[in-house]
Amino acid sequence: MQGIVGGVFALEKASRPTASQSLLSKWTADGRATYLFHNARSCVRYVVADLRPRRLWLPAYLCPEIEVAVRDVAELVLYYPLDSELNPDGKFLVDELRAGDAVLGINYWGKPAAPSWSSALGDIKGVIWIEDCAQTLDTGGAHFGDVRIYSPRKMVGVPDGGVLVDRAGILRPPELEPLCSNTFMQPYIMRAADPEGRDHRTWYARFQEAEASMTPSNEAMCEATRERLEVIDAELLFGRRSKNYLFLFGELEDLALFSSPPVNWVPFGFPLVTERHEELWTHLCEHRVFAARHWRGLPSPADEFERLHLLADSVLTIPCDQRYTVSDMARVAELVREICP
Repeated sequence: MQGIVGGVFALEKASRPTASQSLLSKWTADGRATYLFHNARSCVRYVVADLRPRRLWLPAYLCPEIEVAVRDVAELVLYYPLDSELNPDGKFLVDELRAGDAVLGINYWGKPAAPSWSSALGDIKGVIWIEDCAQTLDTGGAHFGDVRIYSPRKMVGVPDGGVLVDRAGILRPPELEPLCSNTFMQPYIMRAADPEGRDHRTWYARFQEAEASMTPSNEAMCEATRERLEVIDAELLFGRRSKNYLFLFGELEDLALFSSPPVNWVPFGFPLVTERHEELWTHLCEHRVFAARHWRGLPSPADEFERLHLLADSVLTIPCDQRYTVSDMARVAELVREICP
């Protein structure tokens, strides 16, 4: 039986030796304050609720859960355009932003913000910059946000977590509450107990249930997650992901969303674009390779951002994380070529 590629992380062991630089310390080193929430959407909601911007600008290519998280705390939500590689339209921002606005920007698949952010940052005063790092491990030091938000369970084997880094010291400390339940841990424990994935339908169903139950709140990150983030070796994750991505880029460059490989940034996954996305997704699933879709059902207006909605329907993210070897990536690339020669 071929091993599974993608899907739920197994719960990391808590007894690893302390890393030279842990993932948590890497993410929070330059913050004036750090707050550990149950999930990342709670961080976004808290920032908007605490700062109360006059207008909140979201990128037109966006996870629907973020719009849901801010819907009842933002006074006015607007969307800004992006180009074909999801770089923000800097001229649009310079023309439209006003003091008192807040802008959420996303490091898509871990790729740092384009230079167009720099012009917007330099020309507009009094704007709050929220950096969504939910797909980010390391940008190579290129950051733009007054606040940054990470989602560790998308990167490593931890069951929850949203890391809110207040770089500018602009937030009031949140009153975090203890968790009401720990049932969200179950799929990660089940995955760790089934390394060959023989019962993957069961634990994946539990994972879907746990994800559906994730809501924005002031609940705190669980202790199990915090303990693991304090010992997971950041550099080990970075090297393996980058090596796997570079192999896939070499094999599938014509399908890659981004026209060049990572330089100093660590990839979340390998996004590819194809008109045969449904056929490819089914083919990969049949061979136990689970590619994610980022993101179907964009909350931005489809008539205004038709190109981005079409892109969202045709992107598949191939896993290339630290669980896998180049041999695993070669198998995945071969499967992709069977549908997209």
